[in-house]
Amino acid sequence: MVADAQVFCHPTLAVQYLCLPSPTAPKIEPDIFDVAPDPTDTPISIDLSRRDSALSCSTSIQTTTIFDSTARKYAPKIRSGSHTDIGPRSSNEDEHIRIDDLCTHLGSNYTWPESSSFYAVFDGHGGPDAAVYMKNNAMRFFFKDAELPQTADIDEKFLQDLETSHRKSFLLADQAFADEHSIIDSYCGTTALTALVLGRHLLIANAGDCRAVLCRKGDAVQLSQDHRPLVRWNDKGLRIWVVPLNMDT
Repeated sequence: MVADAQVFCHPTLAVQYLCLPSPTAPKIEPDIFDVAPDPTDTPISIDLSRRDSALSCSTSIQTTTIFDSTARKYAPKIRSGSHTDIGPRSSNEDEHIRIDDLCTHLGSNYTWPESSSFYAVFDGHGGPDAAVYMKNNAMRFFFKDAELPQTADIDEKFLQDLETSHRKSFLLADQAFADEHSIIDSYCGTTALTALVLGRHLLIANAGDCRAVLCRKGDAVQLSQDHRPLVRWNDKGLRIWVVPLNMDT
């Protein structure tokens, strides 16, 4: 993780919201895919069965906010699972966070009007120290020390404030990681991907070559873009994609 990490952005700092009705389709249990096409801007309808996602030691950050104000209200039931594969390595350097009920986990620190969940994946390299550190401190960075917006209603302004708070949390984590050089091997690091589900809204932030993938009617839809040395970023600040989030698949 680098202390002077750049933050890349969509040409406009304002979050653009699509208010499109979702077509009716048969309900399909989602699968998990390892590969995906390029990020899409088309409306997406999903069943909220979330997986892993979260923070990082990379040089850039991107977020995805999912919002649709026209779809009918419903209370999503969150179910999640996780699996990690050591592969050919001698040790597993990956960590993750999986919290289906964020309200219960945070207790009195939770002030939002809707239920929520939080997921994070930390793909460590050069040793486990960086990924372990981020797993142990992510909840503090994102919820306890973060300047979270306070509201009785989730609207466009709230989502914009939440995105700003999320971005500051990434920078806070980056600086804290750099300050812990005495307990973290300087040769190790971690990528990170976070997913925050708040009612019917989903915010995804990525730093590094982690990837968020959505299963839509059996097809893998890429929600985030990998950060790699060969990728040219023409934008400044935070990249944002907005698509509808409904209970149909």
